[in-house]
Amino acid sequence: MGIRKRVVNRKDPRESQADQPCVWNMKINPDALVSVDYQNLSLPASVQHLKPSIFREGYAYCVILGPDPQAGIFGCGDTLEEALNDWTITWRMKARNHRYHA
Repeated sequence: MGIRKRVVNRKDPRESQADQPCVWNMKINPDALVSVDYQNLSLPASVQHLKPSIFREGYAYCVILGPDPQAGIFGCGDTLEEALNDWTITWRMKARNHRYHA
């Protein structure tokens, strides 16, 4: 007897995660999270690709990629656009200063 393979119709995991923030981001109150379409072409390319978490803290918008603001990439602003721009500037500075260790 041969072994039969069971074929399961599964979705591409990239499709189901397309609009989800990065999984290792800081723990954030779900009520504070801001829903974002990461496929929106008007977003900065870095935001589309890295999918940072976006949330409200009081009246400010905050954007984070990483476990906390000190270790991760963090930006904030009075509007979503300001927060995304602040985050993108921080991301570029960290990327420019990053050194690979062999």
